[in-house]
Amino acid sequence: MLFPMFGFALLAFLILALVVAVAVFFIFKSGEQGKTKLNGCAGCAIGFALLAIAGLGALGLVFVSVVSLPSEAVRHGPVKALEFHWDESAPAPDEPGRQAAASPLHVRVEMRGVKDHADVMKWLRKRTKSETHIAVHEEVGEDGEAYTVAELSLPVSKNQRRELKELRSQLERDMPDFNIPSGVRIELRGPND
Repeated sequence: MLFPMFGFALLAFLILALVVAVAVFFIFKSGEQGKTKLNGCAGCAIGFALLAIAGLGALGLVFVSVVSLPSEAVRHGPVKALEFHWDESAPAPDEPGRQAAASPLHVRVEMRGVKDHADVMKWLRKRTKSETHIAVHEEVGEDGEAYTVAELSLPVSKNQRRELKELRSQLERDMPDFNIPSGVRIELRGPND
């Protein structure tokens, strides 16, 4: 059963309303033969108090829902993992013998399940530069399930490459014991993970 995280706020609100309703019932329940212990003003005050508690609970629920909406969208979205890798051995853009697809920056996007390759390519082409090399294929995971993978080789200009090399050399100089990674993998946990 899929239960969104903001559902806990709804449960807390319902429990709070139940506690208040039971407390009001026991304190002000009717006397003998239908006589009540409340006068008109006290009944209105209790009604307004319950309305205020319900309003605060509803505002809290809306706030929690809005705050947790992006994380819920990621949990239920199509992307399973992102992987960024920097390849130092890739030739520079102006080096002879450079292949069209050779680029030092590679992005790998793993999707949940098998997607239509044409739809994935169309979606990526609209959001990337024309020089970006894109390959979409299917792979089978360790659990035996097939999933779609999109691999992108992003173009890096000569100036950008020089700036990145300078940044890396500064980091190596300032932190000699720090092992600078050549890539990073981000896994987005889904509702069934």
